[in-house]
Amino acid sequence: MYRRIEFSIRGGVRITALWRQGHGTPIVFLHGLCGSSVYFDGAFAHPALETKPLLALDLPGFGSSPALDDQGLDKIAATVVAVMQEISNGRSPWIVAHSMSSSIAARVLDQVGGVTLIEGNLLPEHLDFSDRILKDSRNDYCRTHRRMQEMADVIVRYQTRLRDPVLIERYAQSYMQCGAAVVWDIAAGCSQDVRTGRTVDLINAWGGPVTCLSGALSPYNETAPSIVARLPNVKLSLVAASKHFPMLDNPDETYSLLAADLG
Repeated sequence: MYRRIEFSIRGGVRITALWRQGHGTPIVFLHGLCGSSVYFDGAFAHPALETKPLLALDLPGFGSSPALDDQGLDKIAATVVAVMQEISNGRSPWIVAHSMSSSIAARVLDQVGGVTLIEGNLLPEHLDFSDRILKDSRNDYCRTHRRMQEMADVIVRYQTRLRDPVLIERYAQSYMQCGAAVVWDIAAGCSQDVRTGRTVDLINAWGGPVTCLSGALSPYNETAPSIVARLPNVKLSLVAASKHFPMLDNPDETYSLLAADLG
C-alpha cells in the first residue's frame, strides 16, 4: 500500500515520509502541530486516490524526521520544496495541509497546482491550540509538553471522535516523537503569520485553487463568514461527523472531497 522512505537533502537534512508511487498529480500531505505522517495513512487506502502518487511527510522535528538547526518556517518550507522536487516528476503537486501547516503551505505556493487546507490556521480565532502553548515561555513549556505527552491518548480522544484504543494509541504516538522546543517554535511562527495576516495575504496573492475543509462539529465553522471575507476565492467544504481531524473522524468523505477537487 505504501512504504516508509527517507529523503536525504543537501546540507545533511533527512526527512522521513510515507510514499506510494502512482500516476497523475502527486499529492503531498503536511500534518499539524504534534502530528506526523501517520495522520494521513487513511489516504493510502482510499479508492478515489488509489492511482495517485501520495507523499505524507514527517516535518522536521516531528515523527521520525530529525529537527533542523534552524526550525524557522522558511527553512521548513524550503525542505518541503526540496522533497516535492524529488517526487514531482515534472508535475506540480497538490498540497494538503492540516491546521498549523497552512503557514508552510502558503510559503510553497509557487511550487504547487492547488491547495487543500484541513482546518487551516488562517485567522486569530483558529489559534486556540497555539495560544495555549505560547502562554508559557519557551523554557517553561517543557514541563507542559511532558504532561501533554503523558496524556496524549486523552488529547487524541478529546480532539477526535475515535474510540478504538488501537487507533488512539497509533495517533497519540506522534506526541512522543516531537520535542518541546520544536513545538513551541513552530507555534510561535505560525501564530505570528496568522496574526499579521501573512498566511492569508500569501494565498490571496497567489490566486490558485484553494479549498478549506472543516469538520462539521468543529468550532472552525463559526468563522466561515470571516474566511470568505478574507479569502473571497476560497472554496469551503464541510466534512460530516468530524471535529478538528476530519481525516481521522471521517476519512472516506475527507478524501472523496479531495479527489473531487483534483478532478
